[in-house]
Amino acid sequence: MSLLEEAMTGCVRLVATEGASDGMGGAVVGWREGGRFMAAFARVESKAARRGERDVVSDRYDVTVSRDVALDFHDVFRRISDGAVFRVVDSGVDHQTPASASLALKQVRAERWALPS
Repeated sequence: MSLLEEAMTGCVRLVATEGASDGMGGAVVGWREGGRFMAAFARVESKAARRGERDVVSDRYDVTVSRDVALDFHDVFRRISDGAVFRVVDSGVDHQTPASASLALKQVRAERWALPS
């Protein structure tokens, strides 16, 4: 088992479902589990946060997955180990290994996110 494989943890995609009317012209959004995948997480800190110039540090992560895992902008997923929910904030199209590489990986940026109720 490689170091990268050891760093990966199970995740499950969350898919929004529309339910009954909310009485105000919208619909109540629910969430169902979709496909599962493995991912490695690395927290991202801005230079300003490292220098102590900001009081609020965003909970953003670089998430490494297999190149065949489709994670697109604003996709939502849950880390199974602790139940933390994340939303993808970039597509990862420019952050993947070339087809000739021995590791078929890509990286997306995601933020900790609270499911809307």
